[in-house]
Amino acid sequence: MKATGAEILDFYTNHWPGDDWYIDDYAIDPAGEEGKPLNSGERYDLQDFGFICWQGKGDPPMKAPVRGSDSIEFEKWFMFWKKKQTTMSFAITIPNEDEATLKAVCKEHKWKVS
Repeated sequence: MKATGAEILDFYTNHWPGDDWYIDDYAIDPAGEEGKPLNSGERYDLQDFGFICWQGKGDPPMKAPVRGSDSIEFEKWFMFWKKKQTTMSFAITIPNEDEATLKAVCKEHKWKVS
C-alpha cells in the first residue's frame, strides 16, 4: 500500500498515538531526521516505515497484532487511521493554464487547497 508524503506527515505529526510509541526497523524516517524530508506529493510504500512500537510502562493501551503485543506494522496502523478519516488529500499535476479553473472549482465546493 502506498500513501502520499502529505498523508504520512499528517498522520505522523498530528495523529501519532503518543509519546510512549516509537518507530523501529524502518527504511524511511517520516520525521526526515535520518535523511531527506518526505516530499508531500510523492507516493511512498508504507512497508518502508517499519513498525510502531510501545515503550511505555505496563501494557500498551491497545493490543498490537504484529510482533507480540507491543508493536504493529506502521502500514497497518496508518491504514486503520486513514479509514477513520472523513476527508481525502490529493496531489495532482495540471497544466499551468488550468490553475484558475482548478481554484474556481475548489472555491465553489469549499475545498481546502494548500
